[in-house]
Amino acid sequence: MINNFYYNASTRCHLATKRNSSIELLRIISMLMIILHHFVYANMDSFLTQKSFLQSFFLYVCFSMGKIGVGIFFIISAWYLVDKKVTPHYAMKKAWILEKEILFWSLLLLGASVVMTKKNLVTVNMHSLILKSIFPLVKGLWWYASSYVLFLLLLPALRIGLQALNQSIHKYLSVLVIGVWGIVALFPRLGAINTANGAFGMALCLVLIAYYKWYMKPISSRSLICILSGCVAVVIAWWACIRLVSARLHVGLAYMVYLTQGWPSLFPCIISFCIFILFSRLHFSNCLVNKIASCTFGIYLIHTYPLVNDLIWKSNIVPVRMSSNPFFIIAYALLIFAICALLEFARQSLFSFIFGKNDGKTFDTLIDKMARLQQ
Repeated sequence: MINNFYYNASTRCHLATKRNSSIELLRIISMLMIILHHFVYANMDSFLTQKSFLQSFFLYVCFSMGKIGVGIFFIISAWYLVDKKVTPHYAMKKAWILEKEILFWSLLLLGASVVMTKKNLVTVNMHSLILKSIFPLVKGLWWYASSYVLFLLLLPALRIGLQALNQSIHKYLSVLVIGVWGIVALFPRLGAINTANGAFGMALCLVLIAYYKWYMKPISSRSLICILSGCVAVVIAWWACIRLVSARLHVGLAYMVYLTQGWPSLFPCIISFCIFILFSRLHFSNCLVNKIASCTFGIYLIHTYPLVNDLIWKSNIVPVRMSSNPFFIIAYALLIFAICALLEFARQSLFSFIFGKNDGKTFDTLIDKMARLQQ
């Protein structure tokens, strides 16, 4: 039995390493970027009033990383889904599997919120939280989860629609997306146009990814590095200019993050796309990297739940004097990542014990029964 255990473990590890671990590593880095962004966002006053030029720059980089991380996270999924034959059954099954994980964490953390509220350890609006935790996708408890599940459900129709277009029409659509929701949306006070968020924003990104993958020649790594460097230079120059002239021209310091505060927006999308393509051209396999990467979505769910969000960002855990210390911020983000990863590993083990390897078997059974009833 012991020999069989080691054999099975070795086999699982061998199967896991067939994945390109450079992409899985990028997934891990993206989640760390998102955590760093949330730290700065929760301490926005410290960032905007930071007198030290270098510390302000570091906080700005961390803030900008969040939207880039979200972009990378989505592009990783969209890149492989765009060439996959996504049927309605496949899309609903994927949504079902995600819903189980989402419901597990929303209800478990809701229970923790109830207990801690009764003991006066935290102050949470329970009436709103209960409804959101019972219906997390519908009520938008986690904006990315709700948007991505809706995107998955729309994906079968989106793919068929894009495939039905000829290259010239697809090119026209891509230029329109870049022009209207990319370039025009950069100008302030055009909020009516800048509505590319949620599942709609994901669909727009899919248009561009599909065109690049189906019709364009691969961009060379040197060109990608040049594009990436140019975009990063523009974003940094914007921050530096606003910081330097804000006092004289009475421009709000909040404009420092204007170019990177939204997703999908032009610069975060270009930067995240370039980073993804560069990483996709690196190939190595590592079982540990793949395993850690599998818990990144759970890390997102855990650390952005209202209770956990209040505990790790808004409580007195983080001393005010440390809220702009680069070494403390990085160490704190790594600690949050590690703790949430351990919790997600426990959730995966529990689900593996209950549902086995075929996580969507219950859904397949349910669909089969419904099909028989209709016959």
